[in-house]
Amino acid sequence: MARAYEAFRAHHGRFVAAVSADMLPDLHRDVAERDARIVFLGRDGHSYAAAVRGLDPDFYERYCTEIVLSRAVVEAALADLEHNAGARFDAVESFRVRDRVDPTAAAGAFQALSDYLDDAAIPTTDGAITLVDNSFKGTIQELYSAAYPGVEVHGRYAIHAAHPDDPHPGTKTGYALHQPARGRWGGYPLAELPDEPELTLGAAEAVAAIEHTLHGPDTSPTELAEDGPVQQPQRFQTAALRGYNPALIEPAYREPRVREAVKVTALLAVHDTATQARPHWTGEQFHTTQHERHQAVNGFATHVRAWITQAPDRDAALTGVLDAFVRRSDRALLAEAYDQLAGAGLDPTEPSQHWTALATATPQDKQQIRRDLASGYCTAITTQQGPRREAGDLDAAMERLRNAVETSRRNRATSTDEPARTSVRHHDTARGYGIDPQLDQHPQTRQRGADQPDYDSRY
Repeated sequence: MARAYEAFRAHHGRFVAAVSADMLPDLHRDVAERDARIVFLGRDGHSYAAAVRGLDPDFYERYCTEIVLSRAVVEAALADLEHNAGARFDAVESFRVRDRVDPTAAAGAFQALSDYLDDAAIPTTDGAITLVDNSFKGTIQELYSAAYPGVEVHGRYAIHAAHPDDPHPGTKTGYALHQPARGRWGGYPLAELPDEPELTLGAAEAVAAIEHTLHGPDTSPTELAEDGPVQQPQRFQTAALRGYNPALIEPAYREPRVREAVKVTALLAVHDTATQARPHWTGEQFHTTQHERHQAVNGFATHVRAWITQAPDRDAALTGVLDAFVRRSDRALLAEAYDQLAGAGLDPTEPSQHWTALATATPQDKQQIRRDLASGYCTAITTQQGPRREAGDLDAAMERLRNAVETSRRNRATSTDEPARTSVRHHDTARGYGIDPQLDQHPQTRQRGADQPDYDSRY
């Protein structure tokens, strides 16, 4: 915990505190000029709420509210109005996340959302709000505006790239990155790291480096109950390491309770960093310390870029937490390898040779490995960072993976008089990582689908 805390203070804490300090005068202006309620959108907005509490606790206490609101929950409200009241929301079609909600099961979702917002004293009929989030194109802002058209909604975000179909242009501001809808920017993170260092935070893996570490200890809600968002502590997730490479994760960070505690530690680090920065980054010294905040944002982007590119001089402490908690662009391949092993009755969380080999595979090799996994055969060659590897190294590791899977399946088939299967089996989540069967029946609120990570990055 201590190592994680120090890493977050040195990197994420300074970044979030700097962005929040730059944002704070505009939040004050929103209150003074628009009589807006400032609403921090958890989960990704939790860290910015923590920072503002540290930077300006009196302002936070009087004018700010922190809630948990996911895209799926607001989408369900719109689906309810469409399916059960005949409403149409054509203007925000480009912002919809329809695949996250079953419209036939959305009855009551709009009323549940309205009740939740009313309980939090957040306007739903008239008035003004300012949403604060990490963001990308401002999906929740537009879905909220569609559901509650009488409310004037603005958004202040760490990162924002406008969507060409944005029905409310000019109402969203990004403080660490702000890109209009043109060229490569269409409202989504870039799949590849851009060549320009100043655009680093627009890359999908850079966004993940922020959001996968600072979203707090609970899962993302897909629905609202009478007592609020339906979430569960992350330690109760099954298959918690699906989509990660165990060879890159320190042993302590594989334990479910430690993983959950690290998420709390990250938010504490942000708050403590902001509290320490309060005398210098707010009030009379705000303008004279602008260069410090600029350096904090750029320094964070530089370190994240070094992690993405696996630069030799990347920060070791930051690399340790990012490797353990951020699903990268190869997450689909790693999930399929996990399923192969779990389906064969092997432990997919052990950092064995095939995981080590995958850690050094090139993107081209990973594409081939994914095709091979889908066909039931694993073979590829690769080069390592630096000197070229012998072609047989990864090939041999993948062959061992295939043989281990096939041997385990045959043994299981023999013991149960079932034919051996060579096709990929879906992972039995009841056998998931780190779950005690008794704990899994713990009578706390559990969201539907919370045990499966969301690999579809939509912002």
